[in-house]
Amino acid sequence: MTAFLRKNFAYLLVSLAALAMQPAHAQEGQLIVEQVKILGLRKTNEQVVQRYLSFRAGDALTPELIEQNQQTLQATNFFKQVSFRAEPGSARGKVVVVCEVTERQWPTFEFAGGYSELDGWYFSPLGVRFDNLLGTGHFLGLRVLIGDRVGGANLRFYQPHIFNRNINFQFDADILGRQLIHYFEQRPSIQNFDQRQSIQNVNSAGVRFSLSGSRGLGKYLSGGLQFSKTRPDTFATVANKKDTLYTFPNIIAKDLDKKRLSSAWLRLQADTRDNALFPTKGIWGALSLEAVGGDAKFNRTIFDGRVYQKLGIGVLAWRLKLGKISEATPFYERFYLGGVNSLRSFDERRLTPVGYGTKLFLSNLEYRIPLEWDKQGKPRFTGVLFFDAGRINGLKEIIGEDIVRSLGFGVRVKVPVLGLLRMDFAYPEKHPDDFHFYLTLGHLF
Repeated sequence: MTAFLRKNFAYLLVSLAALAMQPAHAQEGQLIVEQVKILGLRKTNEQVVQRYLSFRAGDALTPELIEQNQQTLQATNFFKQVSFRAEPGSARGKVVVVCEVTERQWPTFEFAGGYSELDGWYFSPLGVRFDNLLGTGHFLGLRVLIGDRVGGANLRFYQPHIFNRNINFQFDADILGRQLIHYFEQRPSIQNFDQRQSIQNVNSAGVRFSLSGSRGLGKYLSGGLQFSKTRPDTFATVANKKDTLYTFPNIIAKDLDKKRLSSAWLRLQADTRDNALFPTKGIWGALSLEAVGGDAKFNRTIFDGRVYQKLGIGVLAWRLKLGKISEATPFYERFYLGGVNSLRSFDERRLTPVGYGTKLFLSNLEYRIPLEWDKQGKPRFTGVLFFDAGRINGLKEIIGEDIVRSLGFGVRVKVPVLGLLRMDFAYPEKHPDDFHFYLTLGHLF
């Protein structure tokens, strides 16, 4: 309660004065925005700031709305500081909202970390970004990526409200090298799993053009075009044995030549989470449809849904992911199962069939219990209990079961620069003595 009063002190003072003079036609306890003032701008166009605000003159105002918009503006990285305050308006029950900002005058040099669901954790030791290019709200950034299964560089340009419409444009150019893990000597018993990991490099380069909406129904839609060139290595290195394989099963061998692919994709998405980094309620969901042509022709459909709900002293978080892709898809575009960012308690991609999978089911359930908070009231130290279940085509030939389940516990620690450090202990449901320990970055979802 003390933190709430301190955060909304200015709002509450104005609320008391305004409500004392509230007109009879206004709803009880409601304040109406009469005007929005933006202070502190030197290079930024005021219209750029207005685009990110979710309220306008005539809208009802609440402390939650002020906090949400402050987080939104802070997340743009346009400003060093963002603060809101409310002042009495010209009539009873009306307020003037004042947003005061301190602009960033120089590009941001970053050292950042994160994780990719497909390729694992990564960090960016060299990155430069212009978050508010020429004060227009345009973004231009270049960064180098180094990770456990990925390395390369990304150039990104982002222009919000292109042609003065509620449509955002984004361009990406990527050069990436990825490591795929194969298990060519699979056995049907989990207790006799052969640990003969083979690692194959897959190099790619491509460009991507994207359009997304920012208001109304358009904010739930995005789509675009992508053009890429991919070349896998024609050999694989056997882990821990310093051996090299030059002969692959046909499902992999047929796709070892260089391929040029072009794709069109459409994405339906929704996000009602109260906080993107530490959600306590709301949903996040996306359904993506993709058609690929060029040297290989295939279709891909992925549904990824996440639900967050306060429950007792913690937050219950559930994720469901479903994927289907054509049999003609090259192995490096398919799905995998097993590992720290998939189904925990198994080695990385250990449940994946040779040549990777075309049908995927994955469910992750977590109960997150905050144990310590930082000065901003965000969890600094969190305990987690989790349960995972998954299935991929070909799983029964690998493990003798149609679906695999695991459970475990872990902790999340907020650390400088890298963000969230994740440590998990996971156990297969049928073999609780065979635990795995994982150390990586970010929430699983």
